[in-house]
Amino acid sequence: MTNSFLDSFLKACEIVLKQLSDKELSIKKSEKDKNILNNSFLMANFSYKNMNFSILIGSKIISLVLNYLIYDKENISELNNIDLLTGKDILNDIFRKFLNILNNNKYNDYNLNSFEILNTYPDFNKFYLLFSYYVYCNKLVDKIDLAIDFEAYKNLYSINDSMIQNEKIDTYNNKTLDTFMNMKLPLRVKVGGCKIPLKEVFNLNLGYIMQLEQKVDEPLEIFVHDKLFAKGKFVVVNGVFGIKIIEIINKKERLDYIK
Repeated sequence: MTNSFLDSFLKACEIVLKQLSDKELSIKKSEKDKNILNNSFLMANFSYKNMNFSILIGSKIISLVLNYLIYDKENISELNNIDLLTGKDILNDIFRKFLNILNNNKYNDYNLNSFEILNTYPDFNKFYLLFSYYVYCNKLVDKIDLAIDFEAYKNLYSINDSMIQNEKIDTYNNKTLDTFMNMKLPLRVKVGGCKIPLKEVFNLNLGYIMQLEQKVDEPLEIFVHDKLFAKGKFVVVNGVFGIKIIEIINKKERLDYIK
């Protein structure tokens, strides 16, 4: 799978919606304009291999396919079975096309785990990243979202690529991501060590100087969550000890550490 999975998702949405509606439309990145959000949504949760995805569409998008304005109804629960089946088919078709594009049109076995009707916008709190877009067709504007879990994030992103930093995607409203990134992990610096006989341990007293194996000019090992994370040198910061990092593991290894 490639780094262009977001492009693949958008392409899948455009192909499916244009084919089903026979209308010209465009899909653009969300600018967080809450005034054009629906009060009604259809959401499907999918699994593919060990990855989990959720796709959400506003109920107005169904009207592109059925050619009448569903969103004039007071509540999405008033939709009939044909309306709901159409929404389910749209989500299924988008995800199937998404996988086909990612895998060069090869058949992909996936599961549709659940299909939900929502009258309020969900918080996606079990997912790692959220990507939000708007679908524009004439005067119709509606929302489409893709949420992915951490396993999908690791598999779909190349850690050496700067896509995460360059793409101004709507991830910071994701409560799960905020909570995850604010977790505090124990960090310790290993100054050195040595092995001494047990009898010397019993004979230790005040003023005893213990020689460590660490040489003065060697970098110190920095551990995060008891795993070697970086190396550095001692510095003094505002009267207290600090550590200046001079070596650090790459981003892929960091992700492996926090599985």
